[in-house]
Amino acid sequence: MITYDQFKQISTELRALGVKTTDRRVGGRVGLRCPVLVFPFVNGRCEAPRRVCLKDLSGSGLGITSREPFTVGEQLIVKLSKLQDGADTTRSILCVVATCAALKGGLYSVGIAFK
Repeated sequence: MITYDQFKQISTELRALGVKTTDRRVGGRVGLRCPVLVFPFVNGRCEAPRRVCLKDLSGSGLGITSREPFTVGEQLIVKLSKLQDGADTTRSILCVVATCAALKGGLYSVGIAFK
């Protein structure tokens, strides 16, 4: 799993670089491969988590692959771990599904934007 500190460092560096891209993304991205839990956020409450695979991260969002489709506009909470003073704390980041496209093999490519 990616930690909050790793996420913060990567997203800060990407924003500072101001990398231009030729697609619709706001900024550059870093390819990562690791499992992540996302929680659908419905009516102000987190629902059961869905295990997905993080594929890339940028200052404005993240890309995942999933075995289940997501709905564009769906709100999600991404939880990241952080070690602070020897204690494991968790940071929650509110996100929204921007894109969802079917891939071969029953997988979905999902673009998630930070809110």
